[in-house]
Amino acid sequence: MKAAILLLNVGGGHQEAANNLKAALERTHPDIELRIIDGLIYTPRWFQVLFAWWWLKMQYTAPRIWGWMYESPLFATRFWSWWMYHIPWWGMRRELRAYRPDVVFITHFVCNPVAARVRRESKLDMRINYICTEFIWLDLYFRWPETDRYFFSTEKQREQAIASGIAAERIAITGIPIKPAFAVELSRQDARTKLDIPQDATVLFFFAGTFGGTNIDRIVDSMKGKNVYPVVVCGKSTEAKERIEKLIAKAGIAGKVYGFVDFMDVIMRAADLMVGKGGALMCAECLATGCPVLLYGSPPGHELGNAQWLETIGAGIVTNTIDDVLRAIDDLLGHPEKLRRMHEVSKAAGLPKAADNVVDLAIKDRLATRAAPPQLPA
Repeated sequence: MKAAILLLNVGGGHQEAANNLKAALERTHPDIELRIIDGLIYTPRWFQVLFAWWWLKMQYTAPRIWGWMYESPLFATRFWSWWMYHIPWWGMRRELRAYRPDVVFITHFVCNPVAARVRRESKLDMRINYICTEFIWLDLYFRWPETDRYFFSTEKQREQAIASGIAAERIAITGIPIKPAFAVELSRQDARTKLDIPQDATVLFFFAGTFGGTNIDRIVDSMKGKNVYPVVVCGKSTEAKERIEKLIAKAGIAGKVYGFVDFMDVIMRAADLMVGKGGALMCAECLATGCPVLLYGSPPGHELGNAQWLETIGAGIVTNTIDDVLRAIDDLLGHPEKLRRMHEVSKAAGLPKAADNVVDLAIKDRLATRAAPPQLPA
């Protein structure tokens, strides 16, 4: 059997989900031939730069325009559909036709109509599986009648998809594929012991890139005199790591500052609260470890929708300004029972075995049936 994972690498979540599916396939079905096809690399360089800028930068530099894209009828027109889903992706179609997989896993919605067109025109016998890497349903972008199986994270997504015309039997609630380490049980006490973090402190986990320079100064300053232990991850930015280390030392606060880490699951299990952006895969990891989230500055569209869903179920708090962040932290420090409730809700909503469950069901589907495009609704 041959499997393909289709994506557009325009944001870490889509690529990370694809990598986690790849790892699950290789671990549980080593006999299956596998290929990852990133449709973006088969486009001209100028298009890659433009598309990545539009997808990654516009939501933060021009949030009103980004939000308009989720509401404007322009993006439901036939012209836009042809440009968005067909014209740029001839290279991805070529690779898919040549490879001829039996089963396809998709982590970026744009690839759904591309795969469906290839199957239809080349008469391929393959099943198309869409793994939604968000916590919300966007009818304009997620509804593809020729997709065989949808993998979602929430019951609300399921209900909205059914209301949109997707058959219930084509929907599975599995979660967003995350690393297998998040499925390994580790208590908060043991996680803190591994990281040499005080057991009695309130541990706040930050991503340095979430906040601007003056904002991180204000956050550090607000921790003075409180039983708070900050854990900051700076990624590959050596400059940010050195700067924040100096800030924490100058403030006389105990804490840890990391660069790039490969033990995020341990950090999240040790933390009482994660403060950062509302990227869905990161939030799925937080849910899997029972780590509540305080979300800051989420742009309109899918990221704000993810944040609002987490707030609705009681696993997160949505803030818009740094003052909101500081007030929310103070409120949670003053009411530890709120943090406990948020931890319980987060843990209950987590789906740490999503990657394995997606792979198992998709392969069972492929073995049990011949792929045939569903009949389009009348």
